[in-house]
Amino acid sequence: HENRIVMERYARGHDQHSLLNPVSIAKAVMSTLLGMPLDEDRINGLDGTVGMPVSDYLAVKLREPLGMEAKALWALNRKGGSEKAFCCLSATARDFARFGKLMRDGGRWDNRQIVPPAWAARNSFPGIEAPDHHTHQQLWWVPPGEADHPARRGDFYAYSHNGQYLCVNPEARLVIVKFSETQHQDPVPMFRAIADAVVLPQHLPEIERLDAPLLAAR
Repeated sequence: HENRIVMERYARGHDQHSLLNPVSIAKAVMSTLLGMPLDEDRINGLDGTVGMPVSDYLAVKLREPLGMEAKALWALNRKGGSEKAFCCLSATARDFARFGKLMRDGGRWDNRQIVPPAWAARNSFPGIEAPDHHTHQQLWWVPPGEADHPARRGDFYAYSHNGQYLCVNPEARLVIVKFSETQHQDPVPMFRAIADAVVLPQHLPEIERLDAPLLAAR
């Protein structure tokens, strides 16, 4: 929330340093990387456009500016091949949270515009119709909003199988990262309940809170 970690828990031997693979959430990262050269009207396959492998471009455009803690690993489609743009980007939970914070703040980090603002803003716009009245926009999911509720409008999320999500709520100033191996479930009731608790703190349940900085940008 804001620039602080309010709660952080791990299981099965993982900790804040573990590289985790949320599979399809990589699509949202790839969409963001594509938005950068597109804004300059120059793209013909990302590798050829930017003159380097996608993983190197990720390091230059996101990992270094955001001060990410660990070097992310992106699986290749074959030995010596290209990164799997649709999946398989492994990074720490905190670094995925940093990416979510960047998207929450309209592509800005430490008063610097990292992602073109128009591209970042489109993530929360209703797009292609999907099940449960959700829409799909730039490889992010957009749930139906509630205009009269401050914590239930303008939110969006990246989704992967096994109940893994990166949820972004600009109104509540909130980012939620969830890695798991559970059956599919609609994440919206869960992350909107958390957003309600943040906006209306009197409803926050008694939990062990961690008030630690999310490593302010350099």
